[in-house]
Order: sequence, then C-alpha cells, then structure tokens
Amino acid sequence: MRKLMVCCALAATAGGLAACGGSSSGGAPANPQSDPKTTASAFIAALKTGDIAKICTYVSIPSKAGSCPDLLGQALAGRGAFSGDAAVGNDAVSGNEALVVTTGSFSVLGSSVSNSDPNAGLPSGGTSFAAAYSAAQQDSSSPDLAMVKVGSDWFVSPGTG
Repeated sequence: MRKLMVCCALAATAGGLAACGGSSSGGAPANPQSDPKTTASAFIAALKTGDIAKICTYVSIPSKAGSCPDLLGQALAGRGAFSGDAAVGNDAVSGNEALVVTTGSFSVLGSSVSNSDPNAGLPSGGTSFAAAYSAAQQDSSSPDLAMVKVGSDWFVSPGTG
C-alpha cells in the first residue's frame, strides 16, 4: 500500500532490503510481525501515532536509501503522517512477498486513499501476483500495502510511487 504508506515517500530507490527495526513490546502480541495482516495493522496503528521510531519498526527500506528515521523525518517535515480512518482487508501471499488491502478513507503524507473493497488490487482472474505487487509498489493511490518477509518477520516494503 505504497500509498497507505509513508512508504511511498520513504524511498524511491530500488535495492536490497534491510530491516529498519525490530518488533515492539508492551500490550501487543508476542510478535506483531508474524504475518502480513498483523504487521499491516500494527503499522497503521503506528502511523496514527506519528511516532517515527515505532513506524520504522514495521518498515523495510532499500539499504542504500538511508536510515528510516532520517527519511521519515524528512518526509514528515511540515505535514502530518496520517489522517482519516484505515483498516486491514484481505491479503495475498506469495513466498516472501505479500499484498495487504487497506480499507477506509485516509491520507498519508498528502496522498489520499478511499477504498471499501477488501479485495481491491489483489490478484484475480488473469492478473498475476507479481503484476499486482508491482502495481501496488508503483501507485501511491493504491489501497494495497506491499509487504516483504525478512527472516521470520513481515515488513512494509516501500515502493516507487
């Protein structure tokens, strides 16, 4: 959900992925990054708080792009990270990549998304997972969050949109 994400503003470079942070603790599940939908929910909750360190625990950025807190701080300068209401819809997983649909009406770093279809953008019919994943990473108005699995944890994967 490049779009839903801070991701669209985080990194416009391609490259190897490196985890920005680890999992958090405190009333959350033992591992909030154990599956794509749980990670997406935790990421959205972190976006709503505007806490850069917490947001970065759920983001994997290209290693050559810089540090997540620095990039996110620059992206947030003078504007809020998130406004509106977002929820997690359905997902599709293929190996170490996943798409998670977001529903609701919200704005992330000035990019607005409105979606009521919990399956929007997921592969169906003649659309392959690879094509849907690529589209999610390139379109900042897509309701889909592109996710990547690093080790045993899932992270939001910034795209180019």
